[in-house]
Amino acid sequence: MRMVASVNVQLPAEVDAALGTLADKFNLSREEVLQRVLGFSVGGPGQAAVPKPAPTTVAKDGSLVALIDAGSIAVGDPLIFERPRAGQVFTAVVADRGWIELPDGSRFASPSPAAEACVGGSQSGWECWTHDASGKTLHTLRDELKRRH
Repeated sequence: MRMVASVNVQLPAEVDAALGTLADKFNLSREEVLQRVLGFSVGGPGQAAVPKPAPTTVAKDGSLVALIDAGSIAVGDPLIFERPRAGQVFTAVVADRGWIELPDGSRFASPSPAAEACVGGSQSGWECWTHDASGKTLHTLRDELKRRH
């Protein structure tokens, strides 16, 4: 990777530790972790990091479309994913056509990949995400919808 500028940044100890944990987990350097978190794709040796292309819009409906159609949730509604023991809170919104959109603009057709993108590991998104307005998990809302029909 070609270095254009060098900047020294002091990080709080807990941030540095988290960065080190991710670097070890994915066998990356701390710089590569930061580049990926900031949305840059990491090239091979001697290649500069470049911004990732914008995600393409997909025409298919996402998994939440039935909940939207039933009026259980609405486009624009906030979703919350809390991990109290880890001290983490993630947010997303219900996007058009039943997709889930994270704050960085990435969109997912179903809850589990959205949750996995937040934590970097396997998650049951239907159980993780809570619809902020109702206080119910997406799993509960889906079960309620099934019982009505």
